Amino acid sequence: MKKTTKKIAALALSGAMLLSGLAATSGAQYFLEVPAIVASAYTTLPPVTSGYATYTFFQNSDGKATITRIDLSSSCPSNYSLTVPSTLSGLSTQALHDDAFQNNASKIGNLTLPDSVKRIGFNTFKNCTSLNSLTLSENLDSVDECCFYNVFAKGKLNYLYLRKSNGNIVTVTRQYIENVAAHTTFEKVSGSNRFKVNSGNDAIVSLIAATSGTEFAARMYRSKATQIYTDKLKPYLTDRQKMQMLYNYLVTSTRYCNIAAKDGGYDYNGNYYTSVNTLSRMDQSAMGALFFHIGVCAGYSDALWYLGDAAGLDIKTVSKSGHKWNLFRPSGESKYYIVDSVNGDCGVPYSKASFDYMKTATQTATDGTNCTVANTFMGDTILVRFKNDFRNSNLNVRLVKHNASGIRYCNYNTYFKNDQGTLSCTELPIYNDKYIYADANTYYDLEIRDTDGNLLKNIPYALNNLPVAYHFYDADGIFHCVQIAIKNDVQAANDNTSNNAFFSIWLDNYAS
Repeated sequence: MKKTTKKIAALALSGAMLLSGLAATSGAQYFLEVPAIVASAYTTLPPVTSGYATYTFFQNSDGKATITRIDLSSSCPSNYSLTVPSTLSGLSTQALHDDAFQNNASKIGNLTLPDSVKRIGFNTFKNCTSLNSLTLSENLDSVDECCFYNVFAKGKLNYLYLRKSNGNIVTVTRQYIENVAAHTTFEKVSGSNRFKVNSGNDAIVSLIAATSGTEFAARMYRSKATQIYTDKLKPYLTDRQKMQMLYNYLVTSTRYCNIAAKDGGYDYNGNYYTSVNTLSRMDQSAMGALFFHIGVCAGYSDALWYLGDAAGLDIKTVSKSGHKWNLFRPSGESKYYIVDSVNGDCGVPYSKASFDYMKTATQTATDGTNCTVANTFMGDTILVRFKNDFRNSNLNVRLVKHNASGIRYCNYNTYFKNDQGTLSCTELPIYNDKYIYADANTYYDLEIRDTDGNLLKNIPYALNNLPVAYHFYDADGIFHCVQIAIKNDVQAANDNTSNNAFFSIWLDNYAS
């Protein structure tokens, strides 16, 4: 439960104490510390010492133990491996309370929780600043997304292990998180720009979100970014093309929104409550953008940093006035360009930035580097998509440099019946098998030829002065048309991913 929940309980408790004529003591900060008032909810039992650890706990209303604090003795060695008992005074250990680990918790190097632990609270591992590995059950009921608060600030927690119902222990890897993400769906919270977990293991999603900022999470980000870079980019691309493709991947695959857990969760007595827990460590980290395809500015910019770093690019993040963005410097250049994934800017000068506080020639990156920002455009890249509706056109469409037909940028062939078209390209990168990236500063002509190579239609400056439509006949006298326009990929109404603007070259869209 969050601090706010406990404060409400404390206020209610204070009222009860006044009505009953009892004086509130200075120690009654939280309702869990006043057993005389809430004895019907739980029973405090004597602490239990096992090895170097002393466990303070109470008995829940359902007859199980919630640990309120764990103290290690001063004689405990560093990098200690601690296994929390599955029972305390005969009670099954069910939950770890807020701020549970206290004295000398920094000496814990490896921590194992029993399968009986189903709930983990706020700041539970806050003082475990040397934590290298954590092993716990996969069958959790609820995990506070801030359970590792302060741990990630120290860059610790290198390994996370989950114990399955059959007793097998699995290492949480990139593939494991990808599988969790694949089985997690989100739904929009009515009347807001927030989404909440709709299906999937809510507690595991919260646990993964909680790790953001740890070394474990950084390793997952690097692995995922390398996978995306390998799948999406070709080694011969220029730095500008790499950045443009990574930027387009991110903004077209990521939904901008805040994230919350499912409605409700379990308190330390095992009772279900119906409030919505935020997952800000998910939407403000690369974990959300890279794996779950959701996030806000911090998540976008951190994800793009990992993607750019995997591609060998000189990329920075900048955070100021509640916003976060990237700076990118192409190889061989002295100045950076602004890349703001949330506001649709890729390679813009500082004078064209989205906000006034970004319009400075020198910007300090989060790593402390003072970056000189260019006041010219990086060079725009456009998306071009080919489409064929007739499906029996037997045409070859070529995008060529204006007045230089020998410089061919791509071929789009529709030579076979019921063929939607085959796109091939040697000079320009292909994206998602249906788009090509083209330099917006180059003028293009469109050549349409038949299977014998005969020129049927030449359209100069094909991507200018749009929309346009042209008609022509092939050698067999069959009528054809081509339409060229700027389009947008329309996403689902509740998706909120960025629109993907592109130039559409559409053949024979009058027929089926």
